[in-house]
Amino acid sequence: MKNKTFSRSVVELKSMLAIIDAKTGKDKYPKWTHFNREVLEIAMREINGNTDLTFTYTPVYGEKAGRGRKPVERVVFEVAYASKSSAIDVTPIMDRLINRFKLRQDQAEEILESFTIERINKTLYDIEVRAANNEIKNIGSYTAKTFGVN
Repeated sequence: MKNKTFSRSVVELKSMLAIIDAKTGKDKYPKWTHFNREVLEIAMREINGNTDLTFTYTPVYGEKAGRGRKPVERVVFEVAYASKSSAIDVTPIMDRLINRFKLRQDQAEEILESFTIERINKTLYDIEVRAANNEIKNIGSYTAKTFGVN
């Protein structure tokens, strides 16, 4: 399987996952934050940690609806094949995440479990460029936020 990128509207995604009842139209997770935390984050941890596939997703925001935050309209998924049998030494990346990017051990481990090595290196490079341009005040918190770890 080659790496794939695809997107789905939030309504379509919720319908596919039977989160919106087809008969009544009732949404079990009407707020994006609840849907993200209770469905997408859990699915990503389970799939990335227990299969030979990894995926990440990015919400795509629509126009601002009155006052408040912009609503999430679509979700873009990136799916990649990650061979679990290949013995990749992750020690250098772990050291880099902890020493250069100021993450805790548990945060670095979560990143290594959730993302492919290629994705981690690309994201770290982007963060380094922004840090070199003095666009980042706290590299540790920015890195943790970028990867979505607490």
